Amino acid sequence: MDPFHARKMTARMQVAQEGDNPILLKTRSKTGHGPGKPISKVVEENLDGWVFLDDQLDVF
Repeated sequence: MDPFHARKMTARMQVAQEGDNPILLKTRSKTGHGPGKPISKVVEENLDGWVFLDDQLDVF
């Protein structure tokens, strides 16, 4: 899937952003949705989410 639409949406959100919080987009090549995704990619995605939350909320 071409990430063009997601990139375009992210750019629009960044322009409209009025606060200091970041608007981020992370894309991955050669991965899909659901079954067949390597466990290493699943772990990496979950870890990225937790690290982002910690950075933004300073919970850990």
